[in-house]
Amino acid sequence: MLHSATHMAANDEERMIARLGDLGVTGMWRMHQAARIITRDLNGNEQLIAAIGGFHGKARTILVATNHRLIMVGHRPMITDSEEFSYAIITGVRLVTYGLFSSVTLHTHIGDIEINKVNNTAAITFAGVIEQTLAAELPTRKVKL
Repeated sequence: MLHSATHMAANDEERMIARLGDLGVTGMWRMHQAARIITRDLNGNEQLIAAIGGFHGKARTILVATNHRLIMVGHRPMITDSEEFSYAIITGVRLVTYGLFSSVTLHTHIGDIEINKVNNTAAITFAGVIEQTLAAELPTRKVKL
């Protein structure tokens, strides 16, 4: 019995969406179109290490950290915005918790990226991963003045 490439791709997509759940992304965000787009943007050798779902402006957005880069996909009716970032442009992370939700801000050389209404557990994990990655890269970073 032969499996079509479409069937295998669908299985990979479902596996990656389940992984988003393991990382703390709630069901509402895993069912959103942005989650499906993110799973298609991953390269074969990339591993998801942290993820958050929330709002970037008015767009429902998922931001994932892989072992190589950050990928952000925002989606609202008729508009999808997809961006990727190298860890090299990240200068810091800020986590603010308020009640049931958190706000995560990535400080970068090109401006701040803020995701609001994020699940607390996922936000804490995500901020920790970014801090660990920045600390690990600190000796090799070139500081621009």
